[in-house]
Amino acid sequence: METLPDKRQKSPVKIRFKQLADGCKSIYLDTYLNGKRKYEFLKLYIHPEADSEAQLANAEAMRMAEEMRSERLSQLGIEEAASQADTQEREDTTEEQTAKARVRAKRTSREPVTIRAKDLKDGRQSLYLDIYFRGERKYEFLKLYTVPGEDAANAEAMARANAVREQRMAEIAHTQEESAESQDEATAKKKSKWKSRVTLTWRMLRNGDKSYYLHIRYGEAGENRCCEPLFLYVPADATEAEVKRAKAKAKAVKREREEELRNGTYIPRPSAREPKDVFGDTDHYKEFKARRKAETEIAAVTAELKRNSKSKEPVRIRFKQLANGSRSVYLAINVNGKRTYDYLKLYLIPEKDAAARLQNKQTMEAAYAIKAQRIIQITNGISGIKKDERAKMRLVDWLKIYSDRQVSRGKPGAKRWVRTMIFVLDGYAPGKDATLAEIDKQWLNDFMLYLMNDYTTYKNTKMSKGTVDNYLRCLKAAFRAAVEEEILTSNPMYSLDRSHLKGTTYHREFLTVDEVKRLIETPCRRPDIKGAFLFSCFCGLRISDVKGLQWKNVIKDGEKIHIQITQYKTKRPLFLPLNKQALRWMPERGNAGDEDFVFPPLSKNMTVLDVWAKDAGISKHVTFHVSRHTFATMELTMGADLYTTSKLLGHTEVKTTQIYAKIVNSKKEEAVSLLDSAFD
Repeated sequence: METLPDKRQKSPVKIRFKQLADGCKSIYLDTYLNGKRKYEFLKLYIHPEADSEAQLANAEAMRMAEEMRSERLSQLGIEEAASQADTQEREDTTEEQTAKARVRAKRTSREPVTIRAKDLKDGRQSLYLDIYFRGERKYEFLKLYTVPGEDAANAEAMARANAVREQRMAEIAHTQEESAESQDEATAKKKSKWKSRVTLTWRMLRNGDKSYYLHIRYGEAGENRCCEPLFLYVPADATEAEVKRAKAKAKAVKREREEELRNGTYIPRPSAREPKDVFGDTDHYKEFKARRKAETEIAAVTAELKRNSKSKEPVRIRFKQLANGSRSVYLAINVNGKRTYDYLKLYLIPEKDAAARLQNKQTMEAAYAIKAQRIIQITNGISGIKKDERAKMRLVDWLKIYSDRQVSRGKPGAKRWVRTMIFVLDGYAPGKDATLAEIDKQWLNDFMLYLMNDYTTYKNTKMSKGTVDNYLRCLKAAFRAAVEEEILTSNPMYSLDRSHLKGTTYHREFLTVDEVKRLIETPCRRPDIKGAFLFSCFCGLRISDVKGLQWKNVIKDGEKIHIQITQYKTKRPLFLPLNKQALRWMPERGNAGDEDFVFPPLSKNMTVLDVWAKDAGISKHVTFHVSRHTFATMELTMGADLYTTSKLLGHTEVKTTQIYAKIVNSKKEEAVSLLDSAFD
C-alpha cells in the first residue's frame, strides 16, 4: 500500500524575500533543520518590472535562486532523512507538553477564593476560605461553624461566609486592575522611549570618505522617519583629532534635535545631495582619480593573469611574529613557480592605545601601496599590459570592474544588468574575448543585429527593439566610464546609428488639459505629493530638482518670480520663470530660511499617484515624471516654439525635445482626421 506524504514534513529550505528601501526585494534562503534556523543572502534582487529588461533580469534571478535552493537541498538530503525521526519525536514531545499545559491551565482557571470546611472533634465543621492568587496559597479561618441538625443556623453561617468570600473576590479584582494599569503605564513608558528617537550614523562615499547624518523617528507613535545630513565630510585620511572634532559637532546637533523632539518643536529637514567639507578647501578629487586609475590597472592585469593561468594572486602580504611582541610585515611573491620574500622593514606594534592603532593603520596602508606597485611591476613583464595599454583589457572584465564601481556608489542595479550583459556576450562568439580596443562601429553594429535577429530570450522569443536599445544604452554608459578614466579616447557608441530602435523605446506618457483639471478637483490622501506633482505639471521640473528646491533658489524680481537652480541630472544651470498655476501649488514660505526646502520630504514610494489618478477616472500609468511630459506637451500644444520649450525643460540637446513635438503633431493629425469621419 502506498504511503501518503506527511503534510507536517515541509521543505527545510525555502526562498524568502526582504523588502529594501529602494523598492527592490533581496532574495535569501531560509533553512530550518534540527530546530535551528539559518539565513543565506544570495545577493540576488527582484526589481520593479518597469520594462521587459527588468522582467528578464527578475526571471534570471529567480532561476539562479531555484538552482541554489536545489543545491542546498541536495547537500542536506542525508541530514534531512536522518533527522525525520528526531523531528517526529520532537513533535510528539511538543504534543505531550501541550496537553500538560492544558491541564495546568484548567487547574488554575478556578476561582481564586473557595469556601472550605474542616471537621472538628466535637462533630462541628469550621468554615474557612482557600485563597489562591498569583501562585501563592493562604487560608483565612472565619470563626463560623456548622452543626449537624441545625439547618437555620448553618444557612446563616454559610451566608456570612459567602459575604466574606465576595468581599475577598472584589479585593483581588481591584488588585488585578491596579496591576494591569501599572503594566500599561510601564508599557507606555517603554514605548515613549522609542517613539521619538535620534540616531547618529554615517555612510561611506565612493572615494572612501565618511558623511555623517541623523536618522530621526518622530510623531505620536514614531511612525515618521527622516534622514538629516549634517554636512560633515570626513576624508579617509583624516587624523584622529579631525575625526573627534567631526563627531563632537555631530553629537551637538544630535542633542539639539533631541531637545526639539522633547519640546515638540521639531521640524523635519529633507536630506541634501552634496555633503560639504568641514576641513577647509581640501580637494581630494585628483587624489581620488589617481587612486582609481591605479585600481583599474591592478584589476586589469589581475584579470589578465587569472585568464592566462590558474595561479593565485602573485603578491601577498604576510606577517612574522617577533620576540618583542611586534610583527614584521613582508611580501610573499610567487612568479613562474618560484617563491621569493620581500621584507619591507615595516612593523606592527601591540595596539595598547589610539596612537598605536593609528601607527599600525598607516603601516598597513604603506604595505598595500608597495604590494600594488609590485603587482604592476610583475604583470608588466608577464602579460605585457602597461599603464597606457589598459584598452587591451577584455570587455567582460571591464564590465565587472565598472559594476563593482557602480555598486560602491550606491547603484546596485548595475550589477544586475552587467550580469545579464555578460550572459549575452558569452553566447556571442566575437564578444566573449573582445577587448576594449577592438570595439568599433562595425563590431557594435554586428552585435546589435545579433540581438535583434539571432538572440532568443528564456521565453524562446526575439528581443524587442526597446530591449535591444536598453542593452546598447548600458554599454554606452560603461564606455563613457572608460573614457572618463582615459582608458579609451572616445565612446564608440556615438558612431552607432540607433534611430530605428527609438520608435518603441522613447514612449512618453502625458496628461491632457482635461485630465489635469480632473486631478486638481480630485482629493489625494497625500496632499504634499499632489502639490509637488501639479507644481511640476506647470513648470516641468524633475522630481530630483523638486526635492532639492530651496527658498534661496526662488527669486522675486518685482512682480515676477523665477527659479534659478543647477539641475541634479545634467549639472547645468536652469533659469525658469514661474506662472500663476505653478505658484498656486507652491507651499507658503512663512518663516522658512534660505537654506530650507520648499517642499516637505517626499517618499520614494509614489504608488499614491496611480491611486489618485484612478480616483480621477484616468486609466494611464501615472508616475512623477509624467508631470514633466505633461508640461512639455502643454507648452507645445499652446504654441510655444521648440527651442524655448527645450530651454524651459533644461534639455542639453533640442533633438530630445523633438520627441514631444512628434507626439503633439500626431495628436493634431488625429484631431484633423475627426473632421473626415464626421462628414463621411
